[in-house]
Amino acid sequence: MGASSVDDLLVKWKKRVGAIVFVLVGIILALAFFLPRNTEIPALAMGCYRSENAPDIAVRSDSLNVDQGDIGETSASYQKDNIGHALLTAKPLLLKPVAGGRYKFFLDDRAARYVRFSPGPPAALEIIAADGMTVVYRRVDCGADLGAKVR
Repeated sequence: MGASSVDDLLVKWKKRVGAIVFVLVGIILALAFFLPRNTEIPALAMGCYRSENAPDIAVRSDSLNVDQGDIGETSASYQKDNIGHALLTAKPLLLKPVAGGRYKFFLDDRAARYVRFSPGPPAALEIIAADGMTVVYRRVDCGADLGAKVR
């Protein structure tokens, strides 16, 4: 076997390995892109949340309900990312300061469409308001008034 025969075999082998690697990478990327992600809100996150100075929030399996008449309910999906867990809302909700140190939700197309859970078990939600403050919502018992909103 001459040197050129060995070189030809190496070139063919490299092409085959390259093609196999290319196909495998393509399959992995296709699976990552097309496989459905679980966007249903986990049961641990569902429930009622209250802040000292903002409207109450009720989280259901597929929606977020703000206890503020002009906002009401919006569909939501669950997302896990490299920072933590979040709810992506269909409506662009922006939490803005109003009189008396309180906050109110407004629909604003410039607003982020997510509500972030604090690290660890979903015992709190954190929303960054328009003034840069983080408004913390603590998990509470739904009771009669909020209970209807999470069922």
